[in-house]
Order: sequence, then C-alpha cells, then structure tokens
Amino acid sequence: MPSFRPPFAVSLRCLLLFLCLLLPACSPKMDWREHHFDDGGFTMLFPQKPGQAERSLSTPMGAVTMKMYSVRIDETVLGAGFADFAAPLDAHALDVMRDALVKGLGGTMVSEKPVKSAGPDGIAGREVLITGALGHGEKAAPGEMRVRLYARDKRYYQVLLVGRKGMFGAEDADMFLNSFKPY
Repeated sequence: MPSFRPPFAVSLRCLLLFLCLLLPACSPKMDWREHHFDDGGFTMLFPQKPGQAERSLSTPMGAVTMKMYSVRIDETVLGAGFADFAAPLDAHALDVMRDALVKGLGGTMVSEKPVKSAGPDGIAGREVLITGALGHGEKAAPGEMRVRLYARDKRYYQVLLVGRKGMFGAEDADMFLNSFKPY
C-alpha cells in the first residue's frame, strides 16, 4: 500500500529539486558580494549572482508563493527566500516549516539551535541540521541541509545550504548563513 505524504512535503521536495535543476553548473569561484532583495526586505552575501525562482506551496497555514534566490556551487545549493502568509506566524509555524523540510529531504533532524539574524533589528530564528539522501535510487548520495528559519509578523524567511555532506567548507557556510540581514 502506498504511503501517504502530505501535499506540502511533496511540494517542498519539488521546490528543492526545481532549485537544483534550475541552476546551471557554475564555476566554483567564490566572489562573495552583498545582494539586496528589496521584494523580500533583506540583504545576503552570495558567492555569485543568484538566480531566482517562485513556487506555489500549499501549507497548513494556507497557500503561499515562496520566492527563492539561489546559486549552485558544484553539488551544493545556497539559497535564501521568503513567503508572505495571511496571518502572523509563531513558533508553531516554524515547527511546521521545519518538519516539512525534514520530510522533503526524506531525512532526519540531527540538531536544532536558536539563532538571531544579522543587523541591529535582528530577528530570532532557529538553525536546523538535517541529513538525508540527495537524489533517488542508485544515484542517491548522503546529503545534508543546514537551514535557518525566521518569522517576522506574516513573513517567513528561509536561508539554506543543501548538498553532499562536507562538500562546502564550514567557514564559507557560516559566513553565508550569518549574512542574512532583514530590514
């Protein structure tokens, strides 16, 4: 008997796959620069100019459009995005989004810790480490996702790195994740 997957988990897996396929292979050159995303109200360091994608998601808190900016460096995707909900978000909403990411990767949550975004008006959030398989079947490889989740009023933010375990240096990963600055 086939297992039931909530529509949001399937949508999230499709979004991650879409991001990976959308971006052409890029040079591994790191040219860290601050990028301004006025539509999302944040700045972020990226090692290259990010591409963008939008995807409609059905969540327990309502349907939203998630807008993501991302780059691909070898087998790692670095991304930052946002979605606007109809009602203010709380800690439970971040739990729902975290759980959907774990299911979307078909993985296991390894750790979770509180974080604060950069800037004088930094917002509280959480960083989650998820391990799982990247790809399907014989081509599946062990992977991991470091993702930071934030909510301010009705806006949800997500900053992530996903790829093969150890493929992206810890120093660059920290620089990327710590650079998220809402305004």
